[in-house]
Amino acid sequence: EVSRGCGRRCAFCLTRGDSGGERRAPGAAVWARIPAEAPRVGFVGAAVSDHPEIRSLVAAAVARGQEVGLSSLRADRLDDELVALLVAGGLRTLTVAADAASERLRRTVRKGVAADHLRGAAELTARHRLHALKVYTMIGLPGEEDADIAEWIALCQGLSRVCRLVINVNPFVPKRRTPLAAADMAPLPTLERRLADIRRGLADRVEVRAPSLRWA
Repeated sequence: EVSRGCGRRCAFCLTRGDSGGERRAPGAAVWARIPAEAPRVGFVGAAVSDHPEIRSLVAAAVARGQEVGLSSLRADRLDDELVALLVAGGLRTLTVAADAASERLRRTVRKGVAADHLRGAAELTARHRLHALKVYTMIGLPGEEDADIAEWIALCQGLSRVCRLVINVNPFVPKRRTPLAAADMAPLPTLERRLADIRRGLADRVEVRAPSLRWA
């Protein structure tokens, strides 16, 4: 565990900055807890790729012959150096989160990730010959419109021309102690229509995964 909490302020998230901020463990303390004989090391936390020493920790583990996994990666923190280290540590699929269907909605929920960051992640996936890019997003956010879903479909179509793309679509569920706690969850028929539009727009091009909307 490299950190707890998160210094960012995504409006939908329970670990956002105003719930206590991010507490980071010093790199030396993290490294001291990793057994040399462990075949694989998992670095976990709400914002692992924001840790200032994560690259040196990954590099040290790889140099020792250990495989490496990170619990989360932000698309705006990726570059050749970090992805190359992760590939050397056994990474096969690059996983990031968009968390909203359009640029407008990502700004509204303060995600801080733009379409260009996702395009960059796709290019890194192709450059490093990874199996796929997996992107998580939400549907049903407050204020979402058909145009937002159309923008998401167009973006995913573009990403899929760069690398193999898998998207995981989850419905927005309001959470207590967040700015969106009082927001209504989108009605089931709306969510079903949104997901059907995405599946239809990306058919035969992108693997679309989703949980049970009714259960959510």
